[in-house]
Amino acid sequence: SKLISRLNEYFSIYFQRYSAPTAQTLFLFVLSMLALEAAHSIRFLYRHFLAGITEKSLNAFYYACSYAKIDCSAFMNTTARIALKLVPSFLDSYPVFLCVDDRAESACTVA
Repeated sequence: SKLISRLNEYFSIYFQRYSAPTAQTLFLFVLSMLALEAAHSIRFLYRHFLAGITEKSLNAFYYACSYAKIDCSAFMNTTARIALKLVPSFLDSYPVFLCVDDRAESACTVA
């Protein structure tokens, strides 16, 4: 419970645009994908992880994915901002390459 609360604090920056219930559902959804290292389906995540840590129904996760109007570019921009904060200030005048490997295909972005 303490670990989940700590992770929720870390990931909360990604879900600031959403209502509290939707943000919580999305956080749990992301947490399940990280824990299982796979996302075959929402039902898979629910059966193998989510049902054990929350009282939310399977339909709550379907609803969040269907109607929350999730903007993936906002998640990518948040991740890029977090990564760029890690670059030391003495490197401000140099180009920075952020490479993301999503296991399906690789993408590199110059910031």
